[in-house]
Amino acid sequence: MRLIQAGWAGVQENRVAINQQGLNSVRRLYRQRVRWAQGNWQAMSLLRGVFRPKLALLARLDSIYYLVTPALQLITGIALVVSIVESVIDAVPYRPSYWWVLIIFLSLSFGPGVATLVLRGGRWYSPFVALVQVMPYTVYSWLTFGALAVSVVRQLSGRTSWAKTSREAVDDADAPALRAADSVGGGSAPSAGSPP
Repeated sequence: MRLIQAGWAGVQENRVAINQQGLNSVRRLYRQRVRWAQGNWQAMSLLRGVFRPKLALLARLDSIYYLVTPALQLITGIALVVSIVESVIDAVPYRPSYWWVLIIFLSLSFGPGVATLVLRGGRWYSPFVALVQVMPYTVYSWLTFGALAVSVVRQLSGRTSWAKTSREAVDDADAPALRAADSVGGGSAPSAGSPP
């Protein structure tokens, strides 16, 4: 973000893949997400730099959206919890009055997940696989709400130190396969151009 604010141009390279060890425990995954979310809260201080005159309008809007995304996600999580509680306690109907409201809600809720899963598949049956996978993917993405809440409490209370998430030991026998997977990824590509 600081490079973009200094006038560098960011690019996206879809041919590059990064292989890393996944986490095999929900507890460690949650801890990692809390750490990442707290980093996002800390990055909100970069909003001041968005209004520097070197940035194009679209770059400013993209930067603002990127930096306020944690707040938007936290508001969404709080709204979800409040709506469920209201539905249970006050017997507020949890269904829309009009069918088009339901379609918009479902499109906004599940559309991005389905689109991402379809685009990742690249096969004729990808849309069907995406429809099956979108529910577990959506539940997995709800980890974000709790991680954001915990991370904002940590940030506001001044708890900013972290230990990296521990990884599994890699056997020497697996090392050649990991190196081969890294070479398939295509190496690295430049991620930013020089400043104008």
